[in-house]
Amino acid sequence: MFVTFKRLKLPPTMGDVERSILEVLSSGEAYQSNIVKATGFSRSRVSEVMSRLEKEGIIGRVAEGRNKRVYLKSNPVSRRPKGSIRLGLIRSAEYPFVIPFKKALRDMGFELEIEVFPNGIDVMKALSNGQLELGIAPMITQLYFFSAEFPIQILAPAGAGGSSVLALPSVADHPIAASTKLSTMELLLRTSVNGGVIGEPSEMIYARSAQEMLSMLRSGKVDAVSVWEPYASLLERDGYVRLSEYSDLGEHYCCTLASPLGIEESLLDGLLRRYRIALSEFKGDPERYIPPYAALMGFGVNELRDAIKHYTYPEELDVAVALRQVEQGGIRVPYPSLVREAIRH
Repeated sequence: MFVTFKRLKLPPTMGDVERSILEVLSSGEAYQSNIVKATGFSRSRVSEVMSRLEKEGIIGRVAEGRNKRVYLKSNPVSRRPKGSIRLGLIRSAEYPFVIPFKKALRDMGFELEIEVFPNGIDVMKALSNGQLELGIAPMITQLYFFSAEFPIQILAPAGAGGSSVLALPSVADHPIAASTKLSTMELLLRTSVNGGVIGEPSEMIYARSAQEMLSMLRSGKVDAVSVWEPYASLLERDGYVRLSEYSDLGEHYCCTLASPLGIEESLLDGLLRRYRIALSEFKGDPERYIPPYAALMGFGVNELRDAIKHYTYPEELDVAVALRQVEQGGIRVPYPSLVREAIRH
């Protein structure tokens, strides 16, 4: 999914619906259905206001299947970027900082293209085959790719927490469980088994997305899932029991930022400086970035606001923390010291 972000100063006399729509679009293109979710207004009211804004030349809409992509009309005097940086990430509540990162890269002369994937393996495949310059995925996924000699390096943390094991209120001693493969979710499930929180699964079923795990649990195909936010909170509201949460198990990393080897060092240093600035800006004022990120991901604003509470955002990668995390999960192959080689120094 390609997203273009722009800024717009809102006139103080505009109505609530107009103001909400333009606030979402001030930081990026979005599908009309996602804008409805992000603003909280009715579909008919949003459509009515958008039609007027389109006639006035404030926004543009492009039909894509049954949906419409909505964007602010471009500013003809805006500076043309030198190039683009492609960033892949998972559909998750974890990354609202990509909104200020977009702006920070534009100031550097680059346009950030964001592509959303259903799981971390797909992100890392795209990063490894040259489709992306940057990828945010579970640290453990990136370690396995590194150990398989894909030319990647881990750069910085992207978040901690946000993953939980949920089950039926009366879970079996040896449940059928679901997770995504080689992920923080699988590592949490293994850590929870090692800690006696849940019994050794009688069967493990791998899903390709969080939505697939929710479907498995709700249909009775599995008894427990290890899943990330906001999907974990959705299940908890449906009456499923949260057995463990990674944030209760001590310091750790959920996802980390990685790049291919071979990117020019000066460029990488510049990207990382702006990445850390964006992370700091988000932590200083998270509410500012929730509506545009909700529209990007297709989440409700309140849903995202609640989910963000389950995450923390470390500023630096600590090798000791990463080593302890993989050892908690019982990782023996590859040897845990590989962590030291994978992280950029």
